[in-house]
Amino acid sequence: MNRYIQEAKGFALQGIVLEVTVAFIVASAFLAIIRATIDDIFAPIISMIFGEFSLSSMDFDINDSVFFYGDWIESIIIFAAILAATALFIVGPAKRLRSEAASGGSPDPDMRLCPECLSAIPTAARRCRYCTAQSTA
Repeated sequence: MNRYIQEAKGFALQGIVLEVTVAFIVASAFLAIIRATIDDIFAPIISMIFGEFSLSSMDFDINDSVFFYGDWIESIIIFAAILAATALFIVGPAKRLRSEAASGGSPDPDMRLCPECLSAIPTAARRCRYCTAQSTA
């Protein structure tokens, strides 16, 4: 029994489980912020246009069935806001950081590109260490 507990503890403390847990907590907090922004800032502006105080109270009736289209509109606005904020604040900066890391940051002045294989070789080298092509530097 103790072995199973140790295995479960080892699994729970793996990097991916912790990352997913943190991502879930951050996403929940992010959803709360977006929902508060929609409810407290955008919903009153939109409801001024439609004449209702709350989007969720907007509805219509057909044959004793009530359709709450205000909730649907609010859900679409929240989804679009989360999508836009995620793209703007998470995906965009992450792409920039990855491209900067992939390019190696600032180029090294003591290195140049081999004309044959385009790998980085020292400026003073007469032959590429990767493709062994002669280089006329």
